[in-house]
Amino acid sequence: MRGWGLSQPGIRRLTLAKEDTTMRQRRKTMFVAIAIGFAFAGCQDKRQEQEGKEGAAKTVVSDAKPLQEPCANGRLISKNSYSECIANTWHNVEDDIYDCPPLTTFRVADDDTKQPCGNGQQPPALIGTRFKDLHGDTSCQDPQKIADQVLWRCTNGFWEYAKVVVYRCRNGQTGIIDQPTWIPTPDRCELGGKPPFDRAR
Repeated sequence: MRGWGLSQPGIRRLTLAKEDTTMRQRRKTMFVAIAIGFAFAGCQDKRQEQEGKEGAAKTVVSDAKPLQEPCANGRLISKNSYSECIANTWHNVEDDIYDCPPLTTFRVADDDTKQPCGNGQQPPALIGTRFKDLHGDTSCQDPQKIADQVLWRCTNGFWEYAKVVVYRCRNGQTGIIDQPTWIPTPDRCELGGKPPFDRAR
């Protein structure tokens, strides 16, 4: 008596058909996963790009401060120069710290660079605007030390500082001769913010 089952060729064709269907399903799943991955990566890139733009555009805007006379009998602790965004332009300012006592900060200089700020523009370098760059300047003869100075800048979201010496040349011009060595700090910063002066003591 002949059975009701499929012949060997029929079973083989059915098996191949099932395998072909399974492969198509796997390929479809793989393509969908790849498409989702590309879409996610694109969203991530756009989000990071937007965050970078927002971070770069964030600037602290400050009010102008009157210049102050340091306390007469105080001991100078440090002289600090940095950039502030005041009335839409970058200002090179200097805050000197004295032990009067107590420790007191005095605004002793404010130079308007006339360069715009407030929309993510970077401030001009202190050396070249506030202080003349005398490195390699042969016209500076017999330089005499005037004072130690701490320069501050905001780089990639963190404060950096450099300790430099300000000199006066025989012809009367003043500036910085030695190239600064910038020291990074763990303190986060925003353009135009106030530096962590204590780090440089």
